[in-house]
Amino acid sequence: MRLNKGGIKTWLIFILVIVIALGALFYFKSISKVPSEDVTEIEDTGPKKGFAVRELTEEEKADLDASALEKAINDGSSGDCEKITYNEELKQKCLDDLNYASYLRSGSEDECNKLFNKELRDKCLNSIYYSDALDLLDDSLCNKISDIDLKQKCLDQLQVIFGKNAESAEDCNSISNPDYKQECLNNFYYSASIDELDETSCTQITNTQLKERCLSVIAQNKKVVEISKAATASAPATTQEVLTACDNYTGDKVTTCKDETNYDLAYEEKDISYCNKISDTTLKKECVEKQTVDIDQYYFRQATTYLDAAMCQKIVNASLKTLCLSSIQ
Repeated sequence: MRLNKGGIKTWLIFILVIVIALGALFYFKSISKVPSEDVTEIEDTGPKKGFAVRELTEEEKADLDASALEKAINDGSSGDCEKITYNEELKQKCLDDLNYASYLRSGSEDECNKLFNKELRDKCLNSIYYSDALDLLDDSLCNKISDIDLKQKCLDQLQVIFGKNAESAEDCNSISNPDYKQECLNNFYYSASIDELDETSCTQITNTQLKERCLSVIAQNKKVVEISKAATASAPATTQEVLTACDNYTGDKVTTCKDETNYDLAYEEKDISYCNKISDTTLKKECVEKQTVDIDQYYFRQATTYLDAAMCQKIVNASLKTLCLSSIQ
């Protein structure tokens, strides 16, 4: 049978539609078989348009670092200093400020050398050299101090201490500070007078109370020596031995001797409790009034020299104690 032209054309169109339909079906089927993980990987590759990360401004960075610094200071934790991200110098300052006190208390040069800031590092080292020099009575440590004024103060303080055992007044002449120099001389004159039972050196003491005490001690000790020689054939060498030797007296002289000696011990031992052992009420009151001032000043100097709060706590005067504690913080 013969097909006409119209029938052939219809069949060709029908076949073409079927081919196109099968091609489309195959295409969509192949897409549906793409693994889900591959699709995810394609979707996650590269930043999405419209979601680019904005860089922080310098002001925002500074605010973040300032917040981290404030938290570190409030919490007292050097670990918080590590959260300071953008300013390395600020981070080091944070670590220095938090670690300085503990490094100073350690008394270790190695710890002080961990400080980043040179000024703070030198201050830490100088404080340690100063304290150790006075504790060990070693002037070579004073010479390691980089601060000129503190170095001289260290040397002067040692000379005051050495002045108590000085063999002559000339040993105090190297002290540049006039107050320290006079304190050294007073200590020397007092010690020399007591050792030699010679009132002449007492008269060279500028401190009125110390001068009077020097003369009084010599007068008392001379009496005790005479009694002691007769009783024991040996003279007492220390104030504590003088106190024991007072028992060689008889009657009221025993009490008088012990009262005077306890007065002296309050000054020498820096212990106000010796005043409370005095029987004579007038002398006890005088002892408490005078020695409280001297002893408070002594503990104040010791506390500020050694940065020792325990010394401040020994001060009787409340205002001076408060000043002492605030001075070493």
